[in-house]
Amino acid sequence: MPYAFKRDLRPIALQTGIGLSFALMACWMRLIPPPFGAPDLNVTRFALFWAMLATILVWLASGAPGFADFRRSRMRALWAITLLLLAIWAYASQAWAFTREIKPEASPSAGLGWCIVALFTLVVACAAQRRILITLMLVAGSFVALVTLVQVGQQSSLGLHTLGEFQASLITGGKSILSAGDWHYLRPSGLYPHPNMLGGLLAICTLFASARAVNAQGRARLVYLGLLILILAALLLTFSRSAWLGLAVGGLALWLMLRLGWHRWLPVVLAGAVTGAIFFAAYSPLIAARTGVGEESVELRSVSDRIVFTDFALRAIREQSLIGQGVGAFPWRSADYITETFYDLLGDQVHQIFLAAWAEMGLVGLILFGGGLLLGLAGGLRALGQDRLERAPLLAAALALIVIGQFDHYPYSQLPLMALWWGCLAAALRP
Repeated sequence: MPYAFKRDLRPIALQTGIGLSFALMACWMRLIPPPFGAPDLNVTRFALFWAMLATILVWLASGAPGFADFRRSRMRALWAITLLLLAIWAYASQAWAFTREIKPEASPSAGLGWCIVALFTLVVACAAQRRILITLMLVAGSFVALVTLVQVGQQSSLGLHTLGEFQASLITGGKSILSAGDWHYLRPSGLYPHPNMLGGLLAICTLFASARAVNAQGRARLVYLGLLILILAALLLTFSRSAWLGLAVGGLALWLMLRLGWHRWLPVVLAGAVTGAIFFAAYSPLIAARTGVGEESVELRSVSDRIVFTDFALRAIREQSLIGQGVGAFPWRSADYITETFYDLLGDQVHQIFLAAWAEMGLVGLILFGGGLLLGLAGGLRALGQDRLERAPLLAAALALIVIGQFDHYPYSQLPLMALWWGCLAAALRP
């Protein structure tokens, strides 16, 4: 009897682990030093890392529930194999990484991150409950949106360091400050280190709120419309251009996949239009500055820096086109290139996910990376006829992050958004 009771708790523990992991993807919570005497790597400092690891272990101890159904689909099985091979290749790249002497922990940390994400997404693809995950992300996104609005109101951080909030103000904001004449505005970062990362999270949550609002009726629709307005307002206030574009493309994809009449979409469109109009009227000078109208130095510097790092990535690809510079190594490779120039820059990642993958993991890694995305999207679209209302927003979210990744690197390089990206794709694939 005690054994049977113990087995009954395993599904609850598994779903709790999946849900907790997704909730932690909405923040930058860190454990310093890492627990259990683990190596002090960047990835092992994330609370998210340990939540995903515990979830994987619970899934394995439970007999890998859902795996038998998952592997029956050839496309799903091929997707899983591709992603696991990508993780193995990423981890193996530390053997030839540019950083193996100057920053020996960089590639092991990034490689371990890929391994934990690959295994966790396999768990999600086998056992996650789509409806619960979307609801949980709406709750997390709404909380982060409220934090964002208060940050905007105070023009400073709120002291939520335990949850991962970074200290910022108009004095210390640096590149996160927008200027239009005498108006200086600190872009909010929520519980992340950068406003663009916050924008990516809120873009996904806006898509989830939109999907729920068009499908709900009565009071439930009003609730979801309220959440949509809240999250969208916070998203707009990040001034993240890539997140705005990702939302637009993801929203179009969501409309095409849901196949609902305009009468269902009308309240959502009106709520979005009114929120956008108010934002434009209140912040038009800053919008103009952010979109490149004028000569604000911060915005011009942002564009020029991206061009420089794109050139560095192409140079790194020419040097090691097949096997790459090693996962996690490009920021240090670019720093080495900078020493040969007069640029006043620090090493950084290239702001384009496919170039980043090619520069760090070579052509082999790029093929596995792109193949995993294509197989995931194709498998999700093939299964769209079943549970369309829950699969569609997850696929739209994954597509939005692909679009964002053409201008920002964080879906590829930062554990919380990387796990959220592949996690959404995996949940859409679940049988």
